Amino acid sequence: MKKRLLALFFCAAVLLSLAAPPVRAEESVFFTAMGESILPLRDESMPFLSGSSIYIPAGIFTGAVRKSLEVSYTRNDTQNLVILYRGSHSLWFDLSTDYARDEEEMVYYPGAIERGGQVYVSASLVARFFDLRYTITEVPHGYMVWLRKQDYPLSDTRFADAASYIMESRYKEYLKSKEQPAVPVTPPAAEPDETVMDGKRVYLCLRADENLSAMLDTLDHAGIQAAVFFTPEEMARSGGVLRRMTATGHSVGILAEGEVLEQAAAANDALKEAACTRTRLVMAPGAPEEVLREAEEAGYRLVTPDMDRTQYGLRTADQAKTLVRRISERRGNVVVWLGTEATPVGLRSFLTAVAQAEGRCRALTETV
Repeated sequence: MKKRLLALFFCAAVLLSLAAPPVRAEESVFFTAMGESILPLRDESMPFLSGSSIYIPAGIFTGAVRKSLEVSYTRNDTQNLVILYRGSHSLWFDLSTDYARDEEEMVYYPGAIERGGQVYVSASLVARFFDLRYTITEVPHGYMVWLRKQDYPLSDTRFADAASYIMESRYKEYLKSKEQPAVPVTPPAAEPDETVMDGKRVYLCLRADENLSAMLDTLDHAGIQAAVFFTPEEMARSGGVLRRMTATGHSVGILAEGEVLEQAAAANDALKEAACTRTRLVMAPGAPEEVLREAEEAGYRLVTPDMDRTQYGLRTADQAKTLVRRISERRGNVVVWLGTEATPVGLRSFLTAVAQAEGRCRALTETV
């Protein structure tokens, strides 16, 4: 049975890699199953075998697939990158190399393959990296490539039986689509990105959370500093992070969610114990005007962001480009509050876009 399966895989790979006539009814196809969904059969997005790996299109990790598997996709044509990510855990495919890497610069094989403008990635690598179950099952008309979460309750056979009707429908639709030649569609030319910041300074402000170390990795890799705000309680349990930040030039701020002067004093006590320094940067959302004046008179620098992006997020390359465009439309330097709504992927895309627009990211300090 194993010899027969390998032989059929080889035949399918040859058929899909050659410039041959359209697939006929007797030829094998690869169905793509993601979570509970059987995706439509199309030549331009069908998995294929290369070497010892089955490749699937990276672009399927959007919409329902992204929601089901909690793996997202973004593409950065400027850097020739395709990125799959879940939270701060990301897999970077540089299309100019034969390997992938993660946010800690660890290297993984095999790399991505670009075919007909579509980028394909190894199904087994994606499954291993994001802790998914991955199987290939023989089904009528070919094979089913299936990725799902580890706790998915159905076995391969039971799922294939349950999905037999939809796979048969997909196959019939696929054959019917080949009866008439496809009409080529020329996509509209993308408008050139002419965003220019002309040296504008951008002061990034983040909120300390469980992803902070990964965000600092991204900033440090780019040689950029930012300001990170902690509550007194977070300051008290983040000694290692605080020492790292002060050693690498990042600014530490206080997030006061109650009595401003009392919380600022408690936070500075924790900061002094951890890193032998103090801060005067304070953000106190919702505090009354008289309380803010009192804090200023006590020597604290009250931070009021020019742009609050917590409702929009910074998770994708598109969101990064949008934010850069919004910043370029404002006059003067800009203080941007990202809160906890940014990911390393989005932040890296943003830093790249700012540099391309000739802007500068700087850490907010007490004298700015």
